[in-house]
Amino acid sequence: MSPRRKWSGGAKRSGHWRGCKRRGKDGAEVTAQECYTISGGDYEAAIGVFRREERICRFLRMFPEDPSFGELEEAMASEDAERAFHAVHTLKGVAANLYLTALHRAASDVTELLRAGDLGSAKVRMPDLREIYLRTRECTLQV
Repeated sequence: MSPRRKWSGGAKRSGHWRGCKRRGKDGAEVTAQECYTISGGDYEAAIGVFRREERICRFLRMFPEDPSFGELEEAMASEDAERAFHAVHTLKGVAANLYLTALHRAASDVTELLRAGDLGSAKVRMPDLREIYLRTRECTLQV
């Protein structure tokens, strides 16, 4: 029987030892569950799929790196409805996969307006989507 090796897995990097918290720009820390509450997400559904908070944290920390929202804003500014549709559809999928319910709903509304070719109405809905996106992004930066 070989001697027992000390495990040196990636749990420390994933946030396990810190309780899945990280200091934000203002020094605040939030748990994944708090982030879901703040952002209007479904923590119970997320934990049901991801099984461990460390996994949720790992994916939430990737969220701010997703370029979809920036691409959406650029496309809307240039009135490129097709590009905007693809960007918001991607954002909707990211939000759905992470169980970020409020963001998913707002992105879904804009997606359907753009699918119907109604760029004007989609622009009207952008401030709501932006507010939810920014709240969600700020929260995920603090997980």
